[in-house]
Amino acid sequence: MYKKFYFTSPINLLLIVCLTEIISMTSYATWPIFLVKLQPIWNLNNFQTGWVSGSFFIGYVIGTPVLVGLTDILDSKKIYIYSCLISFFGAFGFWVFANGFWSACFYWGLVGLGLSGTYMPGLQILNERLDSIKRIKLLPYYTASFGFGTALSFFTIGLIYSFYNWKIAFIIGGLASLFSLFLILIFVKPIKKNQGKKNLLL
Repeated sequence: MYKKFYFTSPINLLLIVCLTEIISMTSYATWPIFLVKLQPIWNLNNFQTGWVSGSFFIGYVIGTPVLVGLTDILDSKKIYIYSCLISFFGAFGFWVFANGFWSACFYWGLVGLGLSGTYMPGLQILNERLDSIKRIKLLPYYTASFGFGTALSFFTIGLIYSFYNWKIAFIIGGLASLFSLFLILIFVKPIKKNQGKKNLLL
């Protein structure tokens, strides 16, 4: 269905994966920026606020060995897509259901879990589709996209902070994850792991 849209050249593939990673990180700064408003609204003490912040990284640490490990047996494109869904549900769940310490920890942790399945699996998308020479030349640009994604997230959510409330920020973060899912779905060609290197895009 999406075959005519697949990017097969190394540069185009790099650009779409980098762009997708940057967009998918839009949620990254939502809690760090809006915690100053949510802490008094939810009557959180500093200990609880710190744990909500840490739940993101707990989700990331829990998800990394599992989701990255799955790229050895599954196409990294699939891992990326499902991880974008996790981030989407985390951000939208925060918007709809978060009303205090435990719910904030859970849904913010889901956002972190989603990131663990996009950053390194995104790198694997390129590894699986580039030859060794092109990997050396192009992969550093992808790793730099994490920094761009972080910066853009703080910039975007900071603007939202100035004009809108925290719910709008989480809605936009969730939609960004969903948009990233469709970019990967449409523009990255799937591969079958059991067919070996002959099917990789060189």
